Amino acid sequence: MSDSLSLFIDYINDNIIFGSEIKREKLENLFNQFAIKNDEKSTVYDELKSLDIIIVEAQDSYKNKLKRLFSMFDENKELLESDLLKWFEEEVVNAEVKVTIRTLLKDMDYTIINDINKKVINKELELLEIEDSDELDDLLDNDEFKENLQDLKDIVDKRHNIMYLSDYEKCKEDYVKKSELLDNIAFANKKLVYKIVLKYKGLSTPSFNEDDMFQAGMQGLLKAVERFDVEKGFQFSTYATHWIRQNISRSIADFSTTIRVPVHMRDKINKLINIENEFFNTNSRTATNRELAVKMECEADEIETMKKVKTISNLASLETTIGEDEDSLLIDFIPDEKSISTENQVADLFLKQEIDNLFNNKLTEREAKVLLMRFGFKNGQIYTLEEIGQEIGVTRERIRQIESKALKKLKFIKIKERLGEYYYG
Repeated sequence: MSDSLSLFIDYINDNIIFGSEIKREKLENLFNQFAIKNDEKSTVYDELKSLDIIIVEAQDSYKNKLKRLFSMFDENKELLESDLLKWFEEEVVNAEVKVTIRTLLKDMDYTIINDINKKVINKELELLEIEDSDELDDLLDNDEFKENLQDLKDIVDKRHNIMYLSDYEKCKEDYVKKSELLDNIAFANKKLVYKIVLKYKGLSTPSFNEDDMFQAGMQGLLKAVERFDVEKGFQFSTYATHWIRQNISRSIADFSTTIRVPVHMRDKINKLINIENEFFNTNSRTATNRELAVKMECEADEIETMKKVKTISNLASLETTIGEDEDSLLIDFIPDEKSISTENQVADLFLKQEIDNLFNNKLTEREAKVLLMRFGFKNGQIYTLEEIGQEIGVTRERIRQIESKALKKLKFIKIKERLGEYYYG
């Protein structure tokens, strides 16, 4: 049992009540979500049956049933008889509709390969009474049925990859046709992309989530389309897997962190993380840089560099949303240290006035000028003793004496009482 099928079975047991119902549309969505293959669906149906869970068909269930049937055919439009009978049983198809479907498949050049006793097939035909033939004719002539039949002819499926790619190579300048074929290829292989994305979901971050990974995977798929050579005879899905994985992994390295880390460095960091975890699980302690360097076959300084890059690359983006409503950004709550708020500007103005008053009332004109220049109160520039001496016309020693005398005068007054509101010491 594949991992995806196992997860789906667990989902059924955990989320769907015994004896309840599930809509066919929801079931199909779950098939897509868990990337369940056609040959695995029978296991799911058996599980639902064991839990007495009824599948509720939509009003257009006949059309949906036919879509599921057509998806079971291979690229040669062939299907085993045993698979068809199993589908009849799972979809609870009555005898009349069985004959109608067989007629439909034959008209559309679909082949049923008989791998069982032919008597089983004949029993189905015997169940159709002669008097029911009129109803069968009405069904085949029904306009809605014909419209659904036409839709089924255009079903996009990955089994037709080679056909799409061959047509794509032939469309040299028919850009409309090429675009249509690219859409078909993308639609037919989206399950493959999603399945690969699931392997990387553990690396999902707010800045690069699973949806982003899916888009990166689709871009890788389109790269594979451009480079694939149909004539070599390889399976496209196998070839495309490499390009899908590569594009997802490189996109994770480029966009999953606030600061871009080169792919080669990202690979080293991932290897370092794995070694750190393995060492801790084995020794129940954190490895030293020297121990990590031995296992990584590099210098201890390089280990330190990797750790720093890992830390820096995981910094939160300033565009990260904040709050339950996610209507605010982190940057909105970070103050701008280079700008001065209006409150601080007003406070600085009052502080300057208080200092001017103190200097004018307690100091001489020369003392006030010396302190204003010495501590940068004049124009924001701090002057040396020699520069002040040249300005006033005295020696630097004399300026030192004037400064000392002025500071002593200020110590004798209750400066903190005057400047209490501006004092931060």
